[in-house]
Amino acid sequence: MKKIALTSILFLSIQFALLNAQTGIYVEELKSADEMISDFMKSHDLPGGTFAIAKDGRLMYARAFGYADHLYQELTQPYHLFRIASVSKSITSIAIMKLMQEKKLKLSDLVFGPEGIINDSYFTEVIKDERIYKITIRQLLEHTAGWDKDISGDPPFFPLEVTQALGEQNPVTDSALIKYLLKNGLDFSPGKRYAYSNVGFLILGRIIEKETGQSYEDYVKDNILYPLNIYDMHIGKTLVEDKQEREAEYFSPYYDFSCYGDNSWVPRQYGGWHVEAMNAHGGWIATARDLVRLLVAVDGFDTKPDILTDDTVRIMTTPSSKNSGYAKGWFVNTLNNWWHTGSLDGTRSLWVRTNHGFAWAAIINSREGVTELELDDLMWGAVKSGSVWPDHDFFKAPTYNASEIIFSKVRKKSVNIEWKKGNGEKRLVIMNEVKRADQYPKDGESYNPRNGRFKSGDNLGSGNYIVYNGNGERVTVTNLKPKTSYRVRVYEYNEINNKPLYLLSDSKSVTVRTKK
Repeated sequence: MKKIALTSILFLSIQFALLNAQTGIYVEELKSADEMISDFMKSHDLPGGTFAIAKDGRLMYARAFGYADHLYQELTQPYHLFRIASVSKSITSIAIMKLMQEKKLKLSDLVFGPEGIINDSYFTEVIKDERIYKITIRQLLEHTAGWDKDISGDPPFFPLEVTQALGEQNPVTDSALIKYLLKNGLDFSPGKRYAYSNVGFLILGRIIEKETGQSYEDYVKDNILYPLNIYDMHIGKTLVEDKQEREAEYFSPYYDFSCYGDNSWVPRQYGGWHVEAMNAHGGWIATARDLVRLLVAVDGFDTKPDILTDDTVRIMTTPSSKNSGYAKGWFVNTLNNWWHTGSLDGTRSLWVRTNHGFAWAAIINSREGVTELELDDLMWGAVKSGSVWPDHDFFKAPTYNASEIIFSKVRKKSVNIEWKKGNGEKRLVIMNEVKRADQYPKDGESYNPRNGRFKSGDNLGSGNYIVYNGNGERVTVTNLKPKTSYRVRVYEYNEINNKPLYLLSDSKSVTVRTKK
């Protein structure tokens, strides 16, 4: 009985800590948003989430709540990446719109067949339904191309059936998902009505690849994300052991047969479906603040430069004639608000652009116990609760990190480290033994290197010590062990209201081994 009681107390204490854990830079004027989100996480028993709000192009709020891992040991930070599921569709739409703006595509372009963009025999050899040759890019963007998942199913979520039907290997690919629907034909004539289609957006991803000669992910990164200094968005991976650096873990009670076809019974969020094959319809991972950074670059306001022209934005957000609530990769309404939601086992996501200059993103690492409407209501409430909005901009972190890290005078117990500055006001140098896991500086927290002696400076955890903090380009680190490998990373930062904002996303680690 005593053991049960102690276990219950421990569980309650973990839950209490979980529900009260908040990270990111605290903003006094927006404490009501903190309180609302914290209460929401508690009332819905949610493990972790990250939230970002911008007003008039400036990032005002970037906070995280709860835990990012299944052991409840890692607090969720604003730097954590999450799967964003169908919010990915808006990203694909932005990419298509950019190609249209550059006169490389038209909404009226045919998609399949001799006169279409995709004419590979791999796809065309299975087409028996002649209506497929009439599908246009517009219809794919507006979910009017002819597939209805309520009739023919949603192939990304029964991958083993797809590969078996096509005689292909596991795990399923995006090409196989497309081919499966082409082989089965349409559920209605193109343009006749609206029916939400995941595979329709996979086809748009393939169009991007055909027109650019790049992979879908590389095109989006090179032409949309990197020019905006967004480096923390990637197509996710299926398995937990393959997750990106700083990617959160996902919570779901459901199990399924593995998409790898080995007859194993796996957590659905880690193998029930193949994330890599979901790329253009639901595969992206991101931080909430990077989603908002992208959103304010396509919002049609002049507060920050847009990457799309006003005409292109208008086309992108003009509703379909078959559904006044959906445009081209975006839900829209008569108030000129745009948004998209996302949902997978282990993920619920939302991003919103409002007609009065707000943009926000919310991502939670579980979808159990919370609906998209409840998440939407939360964020509208959090925004409305801010009666006074501050004048800071958390987007003003550095945009590229220090590089060309070199070592000299490597001795038994010391080493000289030099680097080429990034564009931050200052920088941190963090050092750990290679056998240790990396830990990261946290926005809003300042760190002391003491005297540059290893283990004398602040410890970020897991033996990651600060050995330098300043605006220079070199440091000598002492108190090292002979014949030991150390990993070094340099992070640039700027200060907003005396609070550091660190750039983590393009920092590369470099290893040095001390002498015998």
